[in-house]
Amino acid sequence: MLLGAELLFAVDASAQLYQTDPVLGAPATEGSGYVFDAVSVNDAERSIQFRVRPGVGATFAESGALEIREASVSGPVVTSMAHAAGVASLSLTVNLDFTSGSKTYYAVKSLADVDGINDDEWAGGIRVSYGPDASVPVVRNVRASQDEGKRTVTVRYDLIDGDSETLEVTLEASADGGVTWDVPVVTVEGHVGDAVRPGANRSIVWNAGVDWPNQNTDQMRFRVLATEYFLPLPGAFAATIAAGWAHSLFLGNDGTLWAMGYNYYGQLGDGTMTDRRRPVQVAQSVAKVAAGYYHSLFVKTDGTLWAMGYNRDGQLGDGTTESRYSPVQVDSGVAQATAGEAHSLYVKMDGTLWAMGYNHRGQLGDDTTTDRYSPVQIDSGVRVASAGEDHSLYIKQDRTLWATGSNSLGQFGDGTSNGSLSPVQVASEVVQLAAAGGHSLFVKEGGTLCAMGLNGYGQLGDGTTERRYSPVEVASGVAPVSLDAKYHSLYLKTDETLWAMGWNRHGQLGDGTTTDRHSPVQIAQSVAKVAAGYHHSLYVKTDGTLWAMGLNDWGQLGDGTRTFRPRAVQVASGVALPN
Repeated sequence: MLLGAELLFAVDASAQLYQTDPVLGAPATEGSGYVFDAVSVNDAERSIQFRVRPGVGATFAESGALEIREASVSGPVVTSMAHAAGVASLSLTVNLDFTSGSKTYYAVKSLADVDGINDDEWAGGIRVSYGPDASVPVVRNVRASQDEGKRTVTVRYDLIDGDSETLEVTLEASADGGVTWDVPVVTVEGHVGDAVRPGANRSIVWNAGVDWPNQNTDQMRFRVLATEYFLPLPGAFAATIAAGWAHSLFLGNDGTLWAMGYNYYGQLGDGTMTDRRRPVQVAQSVAKVAAGYYHSLFVKTDGTLWAMGYNRDGQLGDGTTESRYSPVQVDSGVAQATAGEAHSLYVKMDGTLWAMGYNHRGQLGDDTTTDRYSPVQIDSGVRVASAGEDHSLYIKQDRTLWATGSNSLGQFGDGTSNGSLSPVQVASEVVQLAAAGGHSLFVKEGGTLCAMGLNGYGQLGDGTTERRYSPVEVASGVAPVSLDAKYHSLYLKTDETLWAMGWNRHGQLGDGTTTDRHSPVQIAQSVAKVAAGYHHSLYVKTDGTLWAMGLNDWGQLGDGTRTFRPRAVQVASGVALPN
């Protein structure tokens, strides 16, 4: 389920609401509540089609209409559909708005009585979450029982999920149908917020205490919701531009891939070895791009991974060491790819992490120093990865940051200079990352930018040139949507301003000078995406224009010249924005 140039999303279907008697016995008759019992995704139109029915075996008794509302039955209407009496189900389409936040709930409300169900009654609904996990966590067979002699209730359920090892599970309950989505009316003890393994007969114990319902209560309702821990923001890992040693890639808003700059090894993918001073079209239907030292990767909208360029160390992953001057397909079902100096990583839709290429420092993370000419699986439950010069970083579903490879410069940030041939955890609560030449950057939840490793040019941005073996906090208010670095560093703040620090000999910071910067300097406004090359930089503005600065000896800026640019020049328009 690849959404154009954007991330995958999973749809979490929670259980049907059941009516129970005053002592919380067995569920009442079927047909209580509404159920989202089928979901389909239209990748091209970025929409979800929900099929809604009124409980098992029930039909819509009267003519009327259904509404899909956001957040709760009292939330804004996102779509509606009229229906005749006697139909068993309705299909409604919701267009997804990825800018509204990292997760969205949908509830259904009827505008006519359905087999005696109250108008405001609604099912557990749907949660949409973003990330490269294509599984659909589902809660089924919810049943409740009062614990004898106690003011506690045990709610049992089956938790089904094909990919995740653990899920966050929450419970909501109410008396007399007063269920609200946003604010549960009861407190829950037990498994709420805990990691629960999928399986049958899972349970949550609710200690009602003084909130125990009055015995005149007609019914109690329970809803169990399962969701994944990690919900990256929309567009966070949609790389629409990329910069290598001396070449550049970008996507048009029509999905076309364009390339310019150094092309001796075929890294532009146009079938030649000719350097290009202006962008040339290379491929169509492309969703994401990545640029290494002399090689390039891209993911198409169908999830296939393609590679071109230098391949002496197997970094293309096609089973050979032959350089490729036109793109070759490497794998399918891919969500995100990243290219280091001579190795490559990618995350598949099922959350598995794969690696290929140069491995003398253990940067592939397979517990060897053997170069890999074909992809090898490294880990599972991964959200996004970043390949540096001779180390690699990735974020897992639980927002932990992991590192493998060389750590001689402190790029792991674990307080040592000890490298590792297999991944080690180095931080938590991380939402964005960048592995660079000899340093690393990451953004924590809440917007704090942290940096560690080599700092000879001030690339850590802490006002010094001292190497850091543990993370230092550099900035706040950083947006987890775009971050990149080589021997200089670029990042965006939440106000869409672009900031830069580090090596600037070739004007790659874009501040109009060739002076290295040991603290961040503001470069531009209204910026949506950044890419750091070895001696040049790119950024896309929110109006879709592409800008470039720095060294231009091979035409990597794409402005038709070989003139170095200490200030950004506009190169193209109609460039794809991260969604």
